[in-house]
Amino acid sequence: MTAALLRRASSLVRVLLAGALLLLLGRPVSTVAQPDTSQIGEPSTLLIESDTVERDAPFVATERRVARRMLEVAGVTSEDIVYDLGSGDGRIPIIAAKTYGARGVGIEIDPELVA
Repeated sequence: MTAALLRRASSLVRVLLAGALLLLLGRPVSTVAQPDTSQIGEPSTLLIESDTVERDAPFVATERRVARRMLEVAGVTSEDIVYDLGSGDGRIPIIAAKTYGARGVGIEIDPELVA
């Protein structure tokens, strides 16, 4: 593996561990998202219809300060891609892109939450 690939894998593991830690602490982690963006400020959206939206857990946004701290603990850099499942309003990938220059990919099943 190249050094860059190892750094990316390491960053992804740190992000996942930070998210798991927040879940264990009982903090809301219904993350936020914006679809995969090739450039900051130019989101793309792919909507796929689902009949399971009503049965899902309610959306509870992660506090911005918690999202910032989570990304900080994970050591996110401009070399990273931040994936956010159940991303709601896109908060975590947006903060990752604006603050750290990372690419953000948000996946959200509820089309009403995707702005």
